[in-house]
Amino acid sequence: MRSHVPYTVRTMDDHPTIPAPLVHVFGVPIHQLTRKEVTDLCRLWLRGNSPRHIVTVNPEILLRARTDDWFRTVITHADLVTADGIGIRWASAFLRTVEARGKRRRDVLVWFIRTLGAFFLKPQTIPSPIPERVSGSDLLWDIAQEAAAARATVYLIGGRRQTALRAAEHLQKALPNLTIAVFAPDHVATPYPPYELHVALETKAPAVVFIGYGAPQQEEWIHQNLHRFPSIRIAMGVGGALDFLAGNAPRAPFQYQVRGLEWFWRLEHQPRRILRALRATILFPTILLLSRLRMFP
Repeated sequence: MRSHVPYTVRTMDDHPTIPAPLVHVFGVPIHQLTRKEVTDLCRLWLRGNSPRHIVTVNPEILLRARTDDWFRTVITHADLVTADGIGIRWASAFLRTVEARGKRRRDVLVWFIRTLGAFFLKPQTIPSPIPERVSGSDLLWDIAQEAAAARATVYLIGGRRQTALRAAEHLQKALPNLTIAVFAPDHVATPYPPYELHVALETKAPAVVFIGYGAPQQEEWIHQNLHRFPSIRIAMGVGGALDFLAGNAPRAPFQYQVRGLEWFWRLEHQPRRILRALRATILFPTILLLSRLRMFP
């Protein structure tokens, strides 16, 4: 599960590297960092000279990466991968326990039930290689605050019907010192930016770009375009975070988040997400269990 070769995340070009242990779920490397450690890295990267790609993975993304080689490659080549979802913390705890104590299939089943039950009861207190959830919605705010302090421009792309524009207005109101720009026209989410967007990115020269296309389009866009715009220091796919900022959808209250029930809150308010909820809460742990069972007699 954990990489046997030390993995490091580079900071500024003239800075020493920072150790960042990894866990692997379905072949996807995920960094074992706290939210504060990620924010500290972003502060350094904003003052550095290299472009950085951040990916926040959830169970749905890992399920897709499991069968999509190209998507898995894109995530693997990102500079930083964080766990956006309590299910990822559970998965890393389960895998670590099986790696240390599993000797036969019965052991795998026992630890599957124990770890899953423990996370349902006390998700924030169960030991896991991944110290805490670092969500895209939270990280967007953290990076925006660091950008405001560094006087760096933030650029929002994605969302329909002026979503990005309303999200920018909300950020600007909360962070008056932030320089923020938006590509407002509705457009197709492809890895090839329209001419108008290409010109806007060259003109605005943002240091931070948030892409709200949803996975996997936003990750592919960053993978294909990050090095085309020399001003960019941090690029991150933010999925539905722009909808939260714009007021299109309410984010789950804090108590839902800490209990790992944000999916349930969203399902209550958006019943059409039922298939996505089932993939994250039923299919993901089931496939992970089956993948471990195959390894034991």
